[in-house]
Amino acid sequence: QYMSPEQLEGREADPRSDLFALGAVMYEMLAGRKAFEGKSQASLIAAIIHVDPPPVSVLKPVTPAALDRVVKKCLVKDPDERWQTAKDLVDELRWIAEGGHTASLPAQPVPAAAVHRSRWSLAAAAVFFLTTAVLATLILLHREPRTPGLIRLSVEIPDKTDAGNSVTPNYAISPDGRFLAFSAGSSARTRVLWVRPFDAPASQPLAETAGAQHPFWSPDGRFIGFFAGGKLKKVEISGGIPLTLCNVRANVGEGGTWNKDGAILFSTEIASNLFRVSENGGEPVAVTKLGDKETGHVWPQFLPDGRHFIYLSLGKAAEDSAVYAASLDGESPKRIVKSEGRAAYAAGHLFFVRENVLMAQPFDPERFELTGEPVRVAEQVASGLTSGRAGFAVSESGTVAYRTNVSQDGSQQFAWFDRGGKRTDIVTDPAQYRTHDLSPGGRRLAAHRHDANSNKGDIWIVELDRRLSTRFTFDNAHSLAPIWSPDGSRIAYASVKEGAVADLYQKLASGAANEELLLKTTESKQTLDWSRDNRFILFEAADPKTRLDLWVLPLSGDRKPVPFLKTPFNERKGRFSPDGKWIAYTSDESGQQQVYIQPFPPNGGKWQISTAGGLEPQWRGDGKELFYLSAQAQDAPLMAVPIKWTSVPEAGRPQELFPISTGNMGVDNTNHYVAAPDGQRFVIQVNTAERQAEVDSIIVLVNWLASLK
Repeated sequence: QYMSPEQLEGREADPRSDLFALGAVMYEMLAGRKAFEGKSQASLIAAIIHVDPPPVSVLKPVTPAALDRVVKKCLVKDPDERWQTAKDLVDELRWIAEGGHTASLPAQPVPAAAVHRSRWSLAAAAVFFLTTAVLATLILLHREPRTPGLIRLSVEIPDKTDAGNSVTPNYAISPDGRFLAFSAGSSARTRVLWVRPFDAPASQPLAETAGAQHPFWSPDGRFIGFFAGGKLKKVEISGGIPLTLCNVRANVGEGGTWNKDGAILFSTEIASNLFRVSENGGEPVAVTKLGDKETGHVWPQFLPDGRHFIYLSLGKAAEDSAVYAASLDGESPKRIVKSEGRAAYAAGHLFFVRENVLMAQPFDPERFELTGEPVRVAEQVASGLTSGRAGFAVSESGTVAYRTNVSQDGSQQFAWFDRGGKRTDIVTDPAQYRTHDLSPGGRRLAAHRHDANSNKGDIWIVELDRRLSTRFTFDNAHSLAPIWSPDGSRIAYASVKEGAVADLYQKLASGAANEELLLKTTESKQTLDWSRDNRFILFEAADPKTRLDLWVLPLSGDRKPVPFLKTPFNERKGRFSPDGKWIAYTSDESGQQQVYIQPFPPNGGKWQISTAGGLEPQWRGDGKELFYLSAQAQDAPLMAVPIKWTSVPEAGRPQELFPISTGNMGVDNTNHYVAAPDGQRFVIQVNTAERQAEVDSIIVLVNWLASLK
């Protein structure tokens, strides 16, 4: 409570800052209470920056007016209006103590002369004592210059909203360190941008920013760039309608950065190189080119010169992933450090996460070299296995923000819902779940259960009637995306054993035998569906040139995979029809995710099923109805479309069943529902009561450099 406004705002401190602190001490000694108070650090900071304390004479009427003036002038917000030197302050106090009588009468009239003399004597003694204390304090201040200390704040996410998965950096600190921008809402599609000034107690939403993800600031702090609905946009922090700058390949990009020349660098998705676009909008131009061992360039950040930048290169193998420095001028990239997670530069340091610890290591931004030993900045920081995501943000002002992994464990359960959206039964214990699939009979659930501490996952099998969970995979790997064979005897899944590439495996559902490798390639893959005739497995694979594609793996013969859809667009979440003659999938070829169906094998025909965007298609067991999540509506309604089969499929009008919240499940390898074979019930991930009641927050460290001293 003794720091000056300029120190809290990250501006340069000088001796006048010490006089503000001294004024706060004098106020407390005279008034018997602190000059500035708050229920939290955030409200205390707001009070110091914006609130003037009541005059001492109001609280203690015997205080001489001249002494009241001394304290008040110490506590002026503008340093230019304070006492300019310690000598001026001490001279003023001595003058009062030595009988500057006409200027030092009590601030309120006191009629009795004897009482006046008595009170004046006490006031003079107090002034003498204060003068002595001030001199001693100033000697100490000049002997050891004051430096701002580390301040730790907790910025609460607004009530009834959620900031999404904690490994996703959906927040950014302004260049001057005065504001925090973050994305929050009741679901992924209703999240909007919020701006929180650190000198104010509340956050304010920005209009027309629904679906906002991965914000980043303009250099002057006037604008925020963000991704939403397959577009890159910018919006003024003062408000107004966002401006669309360009289209991006995915619904949300993987990081953006903005330099003083008006250039914006961004990554469109995991399997992408970096692109450049003007701050005024235009056609994006590729800036980097993927190498043979690279799958994507993500999370760029400009260095101080505005021409060079750092980024994370995702490798096909873990040892190939690294942080690089490159230039807008086309210089050859320089490898800085091996890393599977993103890095960020601020205040002469490179920040990165290692085993959930945020580290800072001295870094030369001109030679692109690490120059010292890393130090620990924060513990239990959220980080992810895929896409290099890590839950932190930094600012050149010396402010750090991060989220922890702690709140993610045990945050979800699976529950049955009927077609009206009524929850009928909880079927699993709390855990952190992602992909899941129902057995053919609808009595068992195979689910990917994630461990936030190790950033790895295993497959578990749940007997729904008994609510009994059994672990299915045990090795030190990251296993995900389980799918059942048509007879329920086997489970296929993707698993990252070594490096960063997921390969395909199968294993008896009883767990009685070892797993069998189905497919190993240099591209990362994810299992999607198993055909009813037991002949094929459908999977998606990432390609640096064609992005996400759909492939079919034959389960007999030479098992050589063949492409089903391999285009310049993203094709995802494919599902075989029950008769195995059609595949439903999503594609962003129109600029928005939509649901389509095509014959299998393909013959050139294609039918669009969704009308306003769609995700995660699934068939009813008889093939006469197709379900999907609406990508356009605010609360992600589950949609149902009747399908009439003639020589070609005839789709009816989509019908909204009920909304599904996707608020805490914003990771790429997550599916949010599974339909029972009869289409009358659905297994859906829901938040636990404890998680629903939990107040989410972003932790902010102001003046983090102070912790290094």
